[in-house]
Amino acid sequence: MSKERVTDYSWKVHRSLLRRDLVAGVSRMTLAIIIALTVYMVFGVRQYWFVAVSVVLYLVVRALTKSDEYLVEIILDALMLPDDLYP
Repeated sequence: MSKERVTDYSWKVHRSLLRRDLVAGVSRMTLAIIIALTVYMVFGVRQYWFVAVSVVLYLVVRALTKSDEYLVEIILDALMLPDDLYP
């Protein structure tokens, strides 16, 4: 996959317009899933150890997002696809 550069356009384009908006280094949907799952596990089920698991999960997702901003969304979309592989 080739990255877009500022010099690829005929007009001057600021570099921030080519990048995605990330919240705390991850996408909004991924951060919302991690926070919702953590709140449910800590307050609903009273599993306080899940806070450490969510921090590790956040660090892993942030490392994946650093190399490719859309990798987590591609994985989530692939997991949500229906399995229509009938013969």
